[in-house]
Amino acid sequence: TATSTSLGVSTSSAKVGQKVTLTATTSGGGSHPAGSVQFKDNGSSLGSAPVSTATGKATLTKALPAGVNKITAGFRPTNSTGFATSTSAAKTVTVARPKLKSTAKPKLTGPHKVGKKEKVSKGSWSPHASKYHYQWYLGKKKIKHATKKTFTPISKDAGKKLKCTVTAIKSGYKAASATTKAVKITK
Repeated sequence: TATSTSLGVSTSSAKVGQKVTLTATTSGGGSHPAGSVQFKDNGSSLGSAPVSTATGKATLTKALPAGVNKITAGFRPTNSTGFATSTSAAKTVTVARPKLKSTAKPKLTGPHKVGKKEKVSKGSWSPHASKYHYQWYLGKKKIKHATKKTFTPISKDAGKKLKCTVTAIKSGYKAASATTKAVKITK
């Protein structure tokens, strides 16, 4: 006997760590045959759940990985000679990585003078970032190769405004950036 399987998802968009409920509904020959449903994401197994013979439903709740998830539900009947397997159409669930948030802007410290080292703090981030990238600017112009935590202005920088952008990085999150207040470089 032929079977059919349809898939419902509790949401089409979620955040990393948020659980999504996947519900497969199966039927065949006017009944709900016994069996299990294998849920897959882009072909990789998410897990399986038994089918209720009363409702024809199988449910799995779990957090999905970041990105575009193409979910399918494949029904496997207990009585494989009496009922055929079937697979649902794919449903898309997009899982967005949350963005890191700056809770305190980075700051420049130093005498703000030509030939004297300027330092930038990394600021504070929620949640705590694991890596930081730095980019220094004179006015609105990016300073090539000035990507460290410190920068020493040279004589042609006198009178210009110096600032630094700190980009915070953490696995599972979108990177975020914050820029210091600009300071004027003196001789």
